[in-house]
Amino acid sequence: MTRRAVVAVTASSVLAAVVAAAPPAPASPVTGSRAVVAPALLDAAAVGPAPAVLTWDRRVTDADAVRAHLEAADVDATVLDGLPVAFACAGGLGDVELLARVPGALSVWGEEELEPAGHAVAEATGAPALPELGVDGTGLSLAVVDTGVDGRHQELAGDLRSNVRVLVSHREVLGPGDPPPCQDLYTAELTDSEVASGHGTHLAGVAAGTGVAPQARIVGVGVSDAVTVDTDVRDSTRLSMFGALAGLNHALLAGLETDHPVKSVLGGWAGKGLQNPFHPISLGIRDLHDFGITVVLPIGNGGPAASDCSAAATCTVSPYAVGGFAVGVAATSASDSTRLASFSSRGDQTPRTSEGLPVVYEPLLSAPGEGVLGPRRVGTANVATAPTGPSAGGGTPTAPSTDPHHVAMSGTSVAAAHVAGAVVLMQEAAYRSTGCYLPTAEVRRLLAETAAPMAHPRHEAGAGSLDVAAAVAAARAAVPPKPNDRFLCPRPGGS
Repeated sequence: MTRRAVVAVTASSVLAAVVAAAPPAPASPVTGSRAVVAPALLDAAAVGPAPAVLTWDRRVTDADAVRAHLEAADVDATVLDGLPVAFACAGGLGDVELLARVPGALSVWGEEELEPAGHAVAEATGAPALPELGVDGTGLSLAVVDTGVDGRHQELAGDLRSNVRVLVSHREVLGPGDPPPCQDLYTAELTDSEVASGHGTHLAGVAAGTGVAPQARIVGVGVSDAVTVDTDVRDSTRLSMFGALAGLNHALLAGLETDHPVKSVLGGWAGKGLQNPFHPISLGIRDLHDFGITVVLPIGNGGPAASDCSAAATCTVSPYAVGGFAVGVAATSASDSTRLASFSSRGDQTPRTSEGLPVVYEPLLSAPGEGVLGPRRVGTANVATAPTGPSAGGGTPTAPSTDPHHVAMSGTSVAAAHVAGAVVLMQEAAYRSTGCYLPTAEVRRLLAETAAPMAHPRHEAGAGSLDVAAAVAAARAAVPPKPNDRFLCPRPGGS
């Protein structure tokens, strides 16, 4: 890291509000002046240049101070203006140690691959029709941080508020040879931010589009950085952890806008390993949570065997979907909403700890996730050489000759899409009733309290099956927060 090319990324006109009104950062159990450093990053940096991501505590420092510190240290980095995150392009062990000593630093991590939590199915069974709820997503946005969104689709055209691809990733930062200088994180606005798989397009249609919250605007963020031709979306698409962080940053900045703010973020990906409260994605999710933005994630497709999260190798639950701030979602069976789909990951009934903090490896609730029909990425159904799996358009086509615009897909990511759309409806109902949005902790509580009972213990299915009507009714009747939070109560009179 010798180019002194620290880049600031400004993605919104509300940059000043992020700094001036930032909620408290998570309390750190770290002692001393050195941040938590991922062991895998130390291993990678010991043998060659390795990209890294730095997170810091908002209570101790801010983006300007971190940027100045990195510039003075000749660190080649991109400092975000939303999340308290910086991407350092490449360096060795000495650079990792330098990042760990940045004042206020919480953690330093290396790049990781994520996995789309969806797969193909043979036929569509669909999700149950929603009753008349009096809300439809009007006035709000839903962010889809996944493989991208194809805005050319007839069910998504006109719904896009923003649609970009994230450029930062292990491949795109390092390149095939010498690492290039740090670059812009986002493309210009696109009509189609998908690469090939169609996974994000399908989820956007289920959550918004003509799905749960049909009038919600969509903020699409494509975070995949490699695609191969394969019959399973989990093998056809590689998602970048760095890209997911940049996607959460884009969603945060969109959530701070007053016009169609993002109140729900859907990530269609799962991770492997054990939960760590200092992982950059865990910290990013907590940051959005503190700004009143709910992040909804799939619990994973590792069922039906039980998880043993005493070790990473035997834990099938996504570490990002647990920890108390994300809404982790399991998938119900198509034929019986009281039972889980066979593929849905089962949690661990034994409480665990991580970095001295308690962790419960279980979903918050369950939702329809088997055989759900959704938008197919434009153009793939009529390409004779296209495979029939998700890399062609999000799942196995149900009837390609008569319905080239839709595919059926199963997965806990599909279940998460239903919950993400429901969160939008809950926030609309609360705002129409009280003039304030619900804090994310209240959204989590109401989702759990209104869920319908299931024939599974809590560590497998969470609180039960999503009941959209009951959740919306509870949100409408909820006691509003104090009107001193400009992000929850954005009417005149709120500070």
